[in-house]
Amino acid sequence: MNDEENEIPPQRLIAVANALKKYYVEEKRVKSPGYTALHRKHDSREYWNKVARQCITLNADPATYMKAAFLKCTQETGPFPTSLGGPAAAYWYKSYINTIGKKVEDKKPGESLGEAVERQELSDKIKQLRLTLKRINGSWLPIPANVEWLLRYSSPVEPYLRVLLCYPVEEVRIRYGVEAHQFLAERPQLIHAAKKLGFPIDEILLWLNQNQQAPTH
Repeated sequence: MNDEENEIPPQRLIAVANALKKYYVEEKRVKSPGYTALHRKHDSREYWNKVARQCITLNADPATYMKAAFLKCTQETGPFPTSLGGPAAAYWYKSYINTIGKKVEDKKPGESLGEAVERQELSDKIKQLRLTLKRINGSWLPIPANVEWLLRYSSPVEPYLRVLLCYPVEEVRIRYGVEAHQFLAERPQLIHAAKKLGFPIDEILLWLNQNQQAPTH
C-alpha cells in the first residue's frame, strides 16, 4: 500500500518515521546501556514507514508511541524493531493511553482519549513552567524578565515551549525557530493540543516558517 492510498503526505511520513527511530534508540539506550545504534537490517526506510503509518493511523505522538512500547512490552529484551509496526505495538499504545487516560482531568466533546492525554500533558508542562517563572520572577506573564530567562540557552526548556510562551518575540524565533518548527511538524497531536489550550498555533507555525536557517549557539 503506497503513501497516496493512505492519504499521508510523504514528507509527514518521513518526519514521523525519523522521529520514531530517534525515540526507539533513546528508549533502548535507557533500557540497555550497552546499546549504541540500530542494526543495519532494522534500519530500512520501508520498514520505518510502516511503523510511521501505524503511528499516524492511531493518531499517536511518536514519543508517546515509543514510550508505550517500552513500558508495555513484557519481553525482557524487547521491544524489537520488527514488532513496532504490528498489532502488538498498537495494543501497547492503546493500553498505555487507557492507563494514563485515567489521570485526564476532563475530556472534551469529540476528543479521542489519545488527544485528551496529549492536551493534558501539554497543559501540565505549561503549568509547571509558569510556576517556575512565577517562583523566579514573581509572575508567569511575558514580562521582560521572563522573556529574558526563556531566551537563555542555559534554561532547561524545550524550544517549542519557549516559542509558545514568548510568541511573537523575534529573538525566540531566531534562536529556537528551526528546532521548534521541526519538533511541531512531527507532532500534529501537539499542534492540536496547543490549539485547544488557546495558543494561536496556526499563526505561530507561519511565523516560525520564516526562519529556516539553523541557529548558531
